[in-house]
Order: sequence, then structure tokens, then C-alpha cells
Amino acid sequence: MKRASCRILKALLLALALLSLASLLMEPRAPRRDPLPMPLRRGMPHALGPGVGIPGVLLTRSGQPVVPEPQEGVLRVLVLGGSSPFGYGTTRFGSYPGLLQARLDDAGRPVEVVNGAFAAMDLLDSLEVLRQALPEMRPGLVVCALGINETLRLRMYSSENPNWSPRVESWRQAFERFALYRFLTAQVAATPRLDSAPPVPESRVKPLGPEHIDLVRPVLKRNLGELVRLCRQAGIPLVLVLDPSNEMWPPFVAPDWNEGSPWLRAWEAYESGVRLLQEGRRDRALASLQQAVELDPRPFRTLPSIAALIREFGQEAGVPVMEGMEALRRASPSGLADENLFYDNCHLSPPGNRAFAGLLEAFLDHEGLLPPAARGLAPPVGDPADLERVDLLDEDSVLPPTPQNLLTPAPDWKSERFPWTHAQFRRRMPPETTLEGQVARGHLAFSERKAEQAVAWYRRACQEEPRRAVLWRNLGHALLASNQGPEAVQAYARFLRLGGRDPRLERLVRFVEVRGDGPGEADLAPSARSR
Repeated sequence: MKRASCRILKALLLALALLSLASLLMEPRAPRRDPLPMPLRRGMPHALGPGVGIPGVLLTRSGQPVVPEPQEGVLRVLVLGGSSPFGYGTTRFGSYPGLLQARLDDAGRPVEVVNGAFAAMDLLDSLEVLRQALPEMRPGLVVCALGINETLRLRMYSSENPNWSPRVESWRQAFERFALYRFLTAQVAATPRLDSAPPVPESRVKPLGPEHIDLVRPVLKRNLGELVRLCRQAGIPLVLVLDPSNEMWPPFVAPDWNEGSPWLRAWEAYESGVRLLQEGRRDRALASLQQAVELDPRPFRTLPSIAALIREFGQEAGVPVMEGMEALRRASPSGLADENLFYDNCHLSPPGNRAFAGLLEAFLDHEGLLPPAARGLAPPVGDPADLERVDLLDEDSVLPPTPQNLLTPAPDWKSERFPWTHAQFRRRMPPETTLEGQVARGHLAFSERKAEQAVAWYRRACQEEPRRAVLWRNLGHALLASNQGPEAVQAYARFLRLGGRDPRLERLVRFVEVRGDGPGEADLAPSARSR
């Protein structure tokens, strides 16, 4: 018996020795060890792109053209984050960075707001954009919104891999210390394709619990440290903004209502919060609603524990952290961060974006990060035809507000609930034979990301009234969105020659003219010149 045990032990030791030797031999050929947990590794293609045929000009994922060198005496603010600052469901002008720009323009403050956000970006993605933007854009202030998407990769991975668990991840991380394991997994691993994976049935989706979120915390803290390091190394102030969430949005619809299930615990906390609100006990109600957010097994909002980590980090690192929830409640007619400001669980509606833009301006002003109004910088002249000042929301982005509607939505509930949807806008549109009707149809097409249609409608409007400056800026925006960069610059130039004022477009046109890349006017609007 002892001899057999000794033989087994010797065999195990020999096997370990051979595996260790093989691992050492494979070290030069194996991929480097990635310290990130597997679910948090896959990123999104969020890099800044070339300027759609305008050499030397950068284009953000929101479609904003940016001249690399900031203008002297103008503060360039780079906003990073996910779909909330990106303005999901609306245009870049209706996002809260776009509305912040409009407020600063109206106040005569020399500030350029660059919207570098994009849907689904988390802090790791924002870091990649920042590394590219620092040398190419040279911002004077970085505003990074975060919170909601810090669990996004985890949600995606757990949905696509229902058999994965934090315990499996701990074993995988232990094995990944060996080069032989990394080499073998690299040989058999398939390249993930975001658009090819079949949907996972809801019955197979495992809920996320505290043990899952614990994987996110150290990664988030490490990324926050890297964000601070990059900004301080460049001598640029940094502001963190907690993504706002709709606290009245119910938890995710549960596939499991069994007693003790995490889905049921989240719904019990939510229903308790609603009941306490009806009883007038607001403070306890808000605490219960926040608990429902924390317990939601499919978190699509900023978790209170993640927000607490960001706040604690900001205090330790000396970085300002803007929390807008209480101020948003004061801005809401109901006194809650609810459907008056959001159109779903986390995306701001037009009134919500306006309110949040005002809160962000006040916060930056309080921190002493905004310059005073410049002398001689007059606010832009308002025009009802201006694309940059219209409130529109894509109703296809709007989710039903109740679990009953998630199953059987009423046909017209979106239009009845939200007055700025495309459906409501269509009902108010003048006839297409009028200038107002052509402009309105151009706005609608632009908001629906049908850039070619928007170009056609805006061209007709420019032909109707070729001396109206703002119509040419509208056309320029649509041309840019349809990847016709040189023609867009020419339309912007016409806008400026007709008396339009936009310091950022002035710099863009001047930049193109200096480089000698400006197009002629041959194909811009022949009938407009002949009138």
C-alpha cells in the first residue's frame, strides 16, 4: 500500500515537473498574461476616426468634427462616457454635452465642448479614447462620465456564457499563470464576433450578484488610477461625473419568481419603495428604491455600490465628483429622478438633458474650471429653423415603462407619454411644399440617422431661401453625417459668409482653407446660386 502511494506521489511530482518545464519552454511563444478577468477584456471599437474626407480633421463617434490644435484663449473640454453623454436616442446637439455647449455659447464663454462619448463605452474604453485624444486634441479639461457601463462587459459575457461563474473565473486565473495554458487556449480560442452570437434565452441568463460585481471593483479602481495618472501627467484637470439613473424604473423582468430568488428580492425592494412613496415617506422610499437598483440581477443603472467606490476614490485622489441625482430630483416636477427626465432606465429625455447640462455647467463653474465670459463674444442669434436647437427623440429607443408593457405594449403609448418623439413631431409638421415643412423633414431625417434624406430636404430649403444662414449650417451637418466632408465644409463656409456665427465652424473652415483642401462650389446647390 505504501509502495503504491509512493509511486502515485512520484508520478504526480514527475507530471508537475514536466508541466512546469513545458510552461517555461512555452513562455516566449505564449501570449502575455492579461490581469483582467475574462468578462472584462472585450472592448468596443470606439477610437476617434479620420474626418470623412477632410484631411487633418478628427471626427468623434458622435459625428463632431474637431480641428486638432485648440484655439488660443478657448478652453477645450473633452467629455468621455457611454450612451448617456453620447445622447442615445437624440442628436449630438441634444445630448447634455451639446446642450452644455449651447449654454456656454449663450453666456459668451470661450469654451469648446468635444463629445468623445459613445454608446456602451465603459471606463476602459474611455481610457483608450483619452490616450489618442491627449496628443491629437490637446484638451484643457477632461470630464469623464461613468457608472452604468462598468458592469456592461460582465452582463454581456455572462449572457453569452451561461455556464461561466466567478468560481470558474478564479480557477481560470490560477491556470493562466502558466504559459503552457495561455499558449494552448490561444490556439483553440475563437475570435468573438459581437454581431454573430445567437441570443441567449432569458431562462438561461444567470443573475449577477455581489460575487460578480466584486470582479469589477478592483478593475474599476485600477482604471480610475490610470485615468488620473494620464490627466496629471498631461497637466489637465479631471472631473468625474456619475451617470444618472431613473430611480423609478422597475428592475429587470424576472424569469424566476421562486421564493428567495434574486429577481424576487429586487422586486420586493422596488414595490416597497413605491408603497413608501405613496405613504409620503420619501427618504425611506428613496433608500428602498436604491436597494432595488443594487439588487437588480441585470443592472442597467449605476449601482449604488459602484457610485460609492467612485466617490471614495475621488476623495482619496482629490478629483471632483459630480453627483446629479439630488439636483435632478429638484429639477423634476415630481421631485423624483423619473420619467419626467428619463425615457427609460438610464437615458435622459430632452428635458433631462437640458437639466443635466445646467447642473454640469454649475458644477464646473463652482470648481473654478470654466473661464468667464469673453468681451466681444456675442451670443448666437436664435432661429426656429436651427437643427442645433430642436428637441427630438427616436421613439424606437424608448422602452416601455412598466413590466406589463414590456410584455404587451400599447400601440401608441410612446407618443402619448413623450411629446418630443418622432411620431409627435410628424403630426405637427407643416406641408412639405413650405419652407418650414422641408426644414422639419430634414430635422426628422437627421435625427433618424437618414443622412442622405436630410441632405435632400435641407437642399430644398436652401433653394427656397438661399440667404438664410442657418439653413446652410443644417445642410453642412447633414453632409458631414453622410460622409461628404468637403461639401460640408463648403456649406459651413456659406453659413459664415451669410452672417452666421459659430467660432468652431470658423476654425474648421479656416483650417481647411489654409491646408488648401477646400472644395469648390460647383455641386453644392446650383439652383440656389441661380436664384
